[in-house]
Amino acid sequence: MANETAETQRKEPKVGEALRGLKQNASDLGMAVSLRRYELGDKLTAFVQERPLAAVGAALGIGYVLGGGLFSKTTGRLLSIGLRIGAAMLTRDLLGGVEVEQRP
Repeated sequence: MANETAETQRKEPKVGEALRGLKQNASDLGMAVSLRRYELGDKLTAFVQERPLAAVGAALGIGYVLGGGLFSKTTGRLLSIGLRIGAAMLTRDLLGGVEVEQRP
């Protein structure tokens, strides 16, 4: 029995070793997140400089959605108007080549 407990203790990692491994993994994760954050920041800065109006539009849209505007009456009205305009444009395009006969 004494031999079994000694063998079991040798196979199990010690708490100190496990903590060092965990600390190293956390440090590696922190470095990776930090590098990715800087890369994303650089890409975002380049996008804003190249397309400032698109960036403002995206910011307005994101703010509207995060502000709870997605399921509001205003959004419903805007979607309704947009769908009507889209349907009118589609109908016009589909019927654009059709000639209408006029009766004298």
